[in-house]
Amino acid sequence: MLTLAGGTVTVESDVTIGTPWYSPGSLTIAGGLLQSEGTVNVLSGDLNLNGGTLMVQDVVVGEDNDGTIHITGGSIIVSSSLICGGGWGRANIWMEGGSLVVTNEDSSSYMSISTHYCGECGSESQMTIYDGTLLLNNLYVA
Repeated sequence: MLTLAGGTVTVESDVTIGTPWYSPGSLTIAGGLLQSEGTVNVLSGDLNLNGGTLMVQDVVVGEDNDGTIHITGGSIIVSSSLICGGGWGRANIWMEGGSLVVTNEDSSSYMSISTHYCGECGSESQMTIYDGTLLLNNLYVA
């Protein structure tokens, strides 16, 4: 478990939460700035944002395992893609405040939610918005 309550953390490559073998991890951003020039992979665990800012190129949640993003405050800023679900995994994004921004200058950024039913995993990926701001260049729901 890692909690960022303030300050700045810069990761020059990827941030991975959990493992492909269902060993869960947890990252909470309560304040400050976490920036990554690579991908934030939420494999089997949780990314909780209740303050502060996450700036990243790509986010992948629940691609082959179960992953969750819970936003109650702060901002997630994605410059390329946010992929929710796919493969054998389930993804849940819960938004109860804050902002989620997936945009760039040439409008090529996108958010993809794969809602297909996977017989082995037994559930679909989903995003539920109760409050907050969602700003996207492109949205794909399949």
